[in-house]
Amino acid sequence: MIGKNNLVSNLMALSEFDKKELNDLIDHTMEDIRPIVEFTRMPELRSMYIDKDGLDFSLGAAVTEINTAFVIGFEIRTGRRVSIDEKAEMLIILGKRIHEIKEAIFKCG
Repeated sequence: MIGKNNLVSNLMALSEFDKKELNDLIDHTMEDIRPIVEFTRMPELRSMYIDKDGLDFSLGAAVTEINTAFVIGFEIRTGRRVSIDEKAEMLIILGKRIHEIKEAIFKCG
């Protein structure tokens, strides 16, 4: 649980199945990231860039896709919402792999 000091007290909230599902979603998103990058590089969206090449925008879109797919799949599979501890662990896993996602975006040119 995330306490008043914003520390995660339970890092094992997700089941091994859920961890595998999340990592598979991350892998799939990186393998097929070009549509996300092309979308975020549309001229109509350039005004939303924080950085000059839109990396942050592309990264945010990729993480949003991963998060949304995982949460919806989790809720369908379990019949309940993701807990705070499960969300915290999901974010830790995403954080550990964020550089891989960035690299996949860079490879799109």
